[in-house]
Amino acid sequence: LRHGPANHRHAVGVVALIASAALPIVSTSSVTSQRTTSIAFIVPAPPHGSAPSPSRNTTPTVSSPGPLSRTIAYKQTTATTLALAYLLLLSFCFAKLLRALIRTALIRRGARVAIQSPVLRQVRARCAECFGLSDIQLLTSARILTPAAAGLLRKVIILPETLLRSTNEEELTTAVGHEMAHLARHDFAFNVLYQLLYLPISFNPASWLILRSIEETREMACDELVTTRVLDPCVYARSLVSFAAAAINAVPKPSYLLGVFGGNILEHRVRRLLHRPAVNLKRARMRLAASLTALVLCSIVSSGIAVKAHAQNSADVAPKVKALEPLMQQLSENRDDLQLLNQVQRQLAEILSIDPINQQGLNGMLNLSLWTNKPEEAREWARKIVAAYPKEKTAYYSLAVTDWAVAFPAIITARKAAGLRPDSPQFLPDSYTRATLRDQYGPTIDEGVRNLDNAIKIDSNYSDAMAYMSLLYRLKALMAENIAGSTANLKEADEWVKKSLAAKPKDHRNFSPLAPPLPPPPPPPPPPNK
Repeated sequence: LRHGPANHRHAVGVVALIASAALPIVSTSSVTSQRTTSIAFIVPAPPHGSAPSPSRNTTPTVSSPGPLSRTIAYKQTTATTLALAYLLLLSFCFAKLLRALIRTALIRRGARVAIQSPVLRQVRARCAECFGLSDIQLLTSARILTPAAAGLLRKVIILPETLLRSTNEEELTTAVGHEMAHLARHDFAFNVLYQLLYLPISFNPASWLILRSIEETREMACDELVTTRVLDPCVYARSLVSFAAAAINAVPKPSYLLGVFGGNILEHRVRRLLHRPAVNLKRARMRLAASLTALVLCSIVSSGIAVKAHAQNSADVAPKVKALEPLMQQLSENRDDLQLLNQVQRQLAEILSIDPINQQGLNGMLNLSLWTNKPEEAREWARKIVAAYPKEKTAYYSLAVTDWAVAFPAIITARKAAGLRPDSPQFLPDSYTRATLRDQYGPTIDEGVRNLDNAIKIDSNYSDAMAYMSLLYRLKALMAENIAGSTANLKEADEWVKKSLAAKPKDHRNFSPLAPPLPPPPPPPPPPNK
């Protein structure tokens, strides 16, 4: 395509930019759509004397792992840092885009209607006829040194004041003709669109090269339009050099005005105009079709790489997961077996080294952390599950369970220290203790409530989530600021128990060897005190 029409190369660049912007979205959505609908995990029974807990005879649905993309697992701090860096880059690029648009609007607003000489009027009419344009307004501004075009709906050509005094018909035709070519191609609107597409992928050097290629071929395409419809190529090239000499001391400022020097490749454009090779349009169109076809095929293949790569991973992981099932079952029944625990941990680590977001691998690590009384570590694994499966109800449920597991020991210890019996009011008598617990564990419990709320939004009959919602509200009742708040939280907890019991007949699940029975079902709420 190098020696073919510039608009063909321009079309390839535009398709490449669109594919680059769409590829991350398409590949992510295709992978997400193939994830399974649930995740198996095991919840430990609360210590003796705790509040009600989810049902024993209802286990979350377990599906075989679907194809997922191979990803790199980052720690929470690393992922947060990368996300913040990306947001800062987006903010910077958006600020540059906004600044250029504002400058363009200011130049457009400050321009005044040009007083046209007879020569300029004749040139304008001739160019408008050649490009089939009408109602193109000629303006002038002292803030620019070279001609420019702008406008989405009301298209205008802005000429520098020095050019208005020119009587050189060739220079005027070059200036007006080039800008009318931009307007005929709707380049101003497309340029803004391309900048918006480039914005989210601006961190990639390849996307910058694509955008630069679009800008360069856009100017060459306009040159070709002018030299085929309006002006001789040699005369046109001579006028471009003349404009360059007049604007040699100009300092470029960011804007989206389209001028004769767009793309910053004047030397290449002049050389192309003077030594323009003969073009076989039929062959050029065949090459364009071949290039676009190859580009589309590459995009399709690239979008499927993640799924295909995981297919290989799934084949490697499947036997390891199958071999792990009986070991997980044994460990759930005998959690004091350190040798078995270490064996399971090694196998889980091996699975996650092959597929960092494997369902059974993540759930297994979560279970090990819970079984070994490491709630904070369990929360980290639960967060990874939520990040990998943002549309999974059980992902949010598992994170809420770890939130409860973090807060429960300290609060229940304070309850026992206060001498409260299981049948006594759920309210700690010491205000300082309640305030300390609220400061330390209040955000964790609130996070658990939000996670359960997300799970219930996905499945309105999720009885286990409702039961754990009751547990969290009972913890809130223990450390409430006053007796009224405690009573309100207890009432809310009882309501969630009722909802959980009512949802059970609708909440059908399948048993999995990776998910031993859960704790006993929560009892109905106690009768009101008389």
